[in-house]
Amino acid sequence: MTTVTQAYEFIARGGWIMIPLAGTSIYSLSLIIERALSLRASQVCPSHILAQLISLVREKKLAEAMALCRSIDVPLTRVVRSGLEIIHMDRGQVIEEYDRTGRKEILNLERHLTMLGSIAAAGPLLGLFGTVTGMIKTFSAIRVVGIGNPLELSAGISEALLSTAGGMIVGIPALIFHRYFLRKIDEYASVFEGVCQDAIQYLKDGR
Repeated sequence: MTTVTQAYEFIARGGWIMIPLAGTSIYSLSLIIERALSLRASQVCPSHILAQLISLVREKKLAEAMALCRSIDVPLTRVVRSGLEIIHMDRGQVIEEYDRTGRKEILNLERHLTMLGSIAAAGPLLGLFGTVTGMIKTFSAIRVVGIGNPLELSAGISEALLSTAGGMIVGIPALIFHRYFLRKIDEYASVFEGVCQDAIQYLKDGR
């Protein structure tokens, strides 16, 4: 109960701007949790499936590779399967199909990251806006009572500082996780590309 009370007092002293900041923080946290679960290796590119696929492709076992891709429905197998299904067609068409499916899967993995990046940028700006309103309140108090009464000035200064802190609390985690998720997706894209290149090299070109 003490923690809840302290959180309420923190928001109350920060002024009305803390309400959208609190809502943005909760929404940002939900996006981070959702993407963290969705971008786990087991959901995108399971290591044991990757190893089996590479082995089957390099051994030129097309039927077995197709069966594996159809039995496991994850982005990795969907990308690889798209090319294997038309591996008998022109090389350019196979590459184009891999590119098309790969872009589609990557876009799906990047879902919600645009919003998370926007929160990373908007959080500190909201905090800055609260800082400005707090300083306006401080200077308004100075105009009325002068600078001799610290209690009259403390409310505006407190609002300004708490708003700044609130904006950073929202923006910093969002920025860190946004960069982390993008890096993780880049790594997955590199793995997809490598397996697709192997499929073309060993199953299409016959090397």
